[in-house]
Amino acid sequence: MEAAWDPLVLALWAAGSAVVAGGLACAWFLPPAAESTPWRVRPEAVWAAVALTAVVAAAVPATRAHLDHLDARGADVTIEVRASQWRWEYDYLDQMGQRLFGFVSASATPAAAISGSVPRDEHYPRTVDRPLVIPAQRKVRLIVTSDDVVHAFWIPGLGLRAEAVPGLVRAVWVIPDAPGTYRGQCAAFCGEGHGFMPAVVEVRTPQAFDVWQREAAATLVAETPETASEEVGA
Repeated sequence: MEAAWDPLVLALWAAGSAVVAGGLACAWFLPPAAESTPWRVRPEAVWAAVALTAVVAAAVPATRAHLDHLDARGADVTIEVRASQWRWEYDYLDQMGQRLFGFVSASATPAAAISGSVPRDEHYPRTVDRPLVIPAQRKVRLIVTSDDVVHAFWIPGLGLRAEAVPGLVRAVWVIPDAPGTYRGQCAAFCGEGHGFMPAVVEVRTPQAFDVWQREAAATLVAETPETASEEVGA
């Protein structure tokens, strides 16, 4: 994943700078009415024109990059990510938006580790019973929403963050570079269990993902949030 400047911030900065620079350029080009000297190009106007050109040159590609970043069409894999207190539900969809299969992913941190009676490993408390599985080198679209309060699906290693808001859906996408396990969590305070709402993504090779998806579509039955809650509390 390539980390870069935020194109939206740069585009807004460029647009604001263009307005300021354009206004200054007009003021410099037009001499005061009281002056009787012939009209001539002022040096300040030249510099203003140069600055305006530079701003526009930065704004155009930045805006295009931002629009491309928002375009989640043409994905190879589409997954609905549904948040609730305090778990994630993943539904894999076909090209028509119909559900293929899904499952609930909840915290798998042992109670003994939470209480401190046993040592905590390096991944505490970001372990889950079932990670989200996606392929490397393919475009994956995530449709994020929430069933109750505001949550945020945040996987820093993949450059992913999407607000999960009740009644709204947000589409984000990612093309993972390489297989691996990427750990994150809910990044919006959502209640007393917020600290134990991890999100884990397992990126597999395209071939391994295809095998996993066929097996999951044939055998996996989605759990209900109530069932997941009973298992976590057991």
